[in-house]
Amino acid sequence: MKNKMDLYCATFVSGGQQIIERQLKKKPANRFKIVEVLDGMVIFETDYTPHELRQMRFLTNLFVILNGLYFKEDMSFENLFKRFINDGVHNKSHIKTLLGKHRETFKIVVSENNQTIGFDRVYLQKAETVVEKDLGMKLSVREPQRELWFMRRNKIRVDKNEIEEENDEEWNAAVAKASADKAKIDSKGKKGNSKDKDESEKNESGNNELASLGEILEPKNKNIRLICALRLTQLSEDKKHHRAGELPPEIAELLILESNPTPKDIILDPFCGYGGILKERVHFNAYRKAIGIDSHERAIEGIHKELNRQINTRKNIQLIHGDFFDQGEAVIPKASITKIITDPPWTSFRGKSVLKDHAFENNQIDYQEMLKKFEYVLMKGGKAIILIVGDKEEFENNLFNFQKTLKLDRTAHILVSGKKAGIYTISRQ
Repeated sequence: MKNKMDLYCATFVSGGQQIIERQLKKKPANRFKIVEVLDGMVIFETDYTPHELRQMRFLTNLFVILNGLYFKEDMSFENLFKRFINDGVHNKSHIKTLLGKHRETFKIVVSENNQTIGFDRVYLQKAETVVEKDLGMKLSVREPQRELWFMRRNKIRVDKNEIEEENDEEWNAAVAKASADKAKIDSKGKKGNSKDKDESEKNESGNNELASLGEILEPKNKNIRLICALRLTQLSEDKKHHRAGELPPEIAELLILESNPTPKDIILDPFCGYGGILKERVHFNAYRKAIGIDSHERAIEGIHKELNRQINTRKNIQLIHGDFFDQGEAVIPKASITKIITDPPWTSFRGKSVLKDHAFENNQIDYQEMLKKFEYVLMKGGKAIILIVGDKEEFENNLFNFQKTLKLDRTAHILVSGKKAGIYTISRQ
């Protein structure tokens, strides 16, 4: 008998859709089906439990879509609210099971393209009453444990450089359709009135920075997604504080997944800091050896303590306090590393440079020197997965000088702490 699959949506780091989609397509087809991938969000059907889904650490927030309220059309928020209010919550007992046994507090959030907005209080109060009655939850605007989201999102396409070659046919079809649709709009627009023009300009100006990472497909009204979903990840899970310079686990996981981890990997993070990448890699995947280097002694000591406490059965982890650029053949032999996964320093840490002066200029790492060292320690066929925050153009210009030995496979453009960043996948030739 086929298991019943629930309809979910989950958020991830904006711009990481290509990496995310590749990973999710590896799931068993009879248990997991991708419905659609949006900018920073994936819609899917699955019979996995919420606990199993939370193990996919590259997903930041998990929502169950209530009553199948997921629409590929330009519907108003008012109509979305009306459907929810009139129908109530379907499968109440099942939704309560997904939430857990404890009575919890909630609030309602209305979101337009990744930004929360205000909304008519009359609709909000009616929807709140439905949740209280059907799910036995208590309203708490100030300290909610759960959230019911009414969302409107635009579908976008990413830059062609981010699409793998095998997707070219899909890309070309999308381009052809968008061009044809745009031509129809343009021809109608000539006959339209000034009100239509003003409305079009208003919609265009509403696109935020996250949407600007890709081009919104036209016509917009056919690429709007309306969703009503209950957040399963609790708000308390958002309150895990990261130390200065520590990479969020969902981004560390993206880098690791992009490296195609295998049990034969000899992993190096030459700028490991507090070990966000290293801890994720050795905890969730088999490997042959892992090496972490950082010039901050306290950071290295912190990794030692955490690995001993959490991963005390893992072996072959070498932590080095020092400057990566000073490590000689005895420490990291030539062509000895299969995977470099790293987040090079892009700013100062408490006002101090993270590396010695010869590797820094204006708190920016010397990419020429870094790539030269990577070229030396990577074995042929090895890969470097590098997160660059800030001046990506400077990094790309330096990478061009190594094109005979370091091949750029692909780039994913994402946001890190509100700053534009890129995940660069590089192969050693």
